[in-house]
Amino acid sequence: MSEEFLIENLLCSLITDNVSDIFLNAEQVPHLRSGGVVVEADSAVISAEAINDFRKRVVNDKLEQLYLESGSVDCAVVLEGNQRCRLNFFDTEKGPAVAVRPIKDGNTI
Repeated sequence: MSEEFLIENLLCSLITDNVSDIFLNAEQVPHLRSGGVVVEADSAVISAEAINDFRKRVVNDKLEQLYLESGSVDCAVVLEGNQRCRLNFFDTEKGPAVAVRPIKDGNTI
């Protein structure tokens, strides 16, 4: 499975598997938070290149420049089913990383 497809599958888990957060760190297995517990995903290691490619697909030029200057940028995306997600891309000592969290509907308690 390609890393691009792997990241997309992980994002779908926000909707289908009641996952509250996804943590992708370069050269590590992704981690998922569900029910307040963080666990390793049953997944392959994600490369730095895959995280950088993902960021470049979802941020605009202005946000990409901000990331390059500061090492961090926030944005939002809309997944299938109109699920909005907040993404925080940031640099770590080991390479790029991203934290993903669904944005709950204002009508949801």
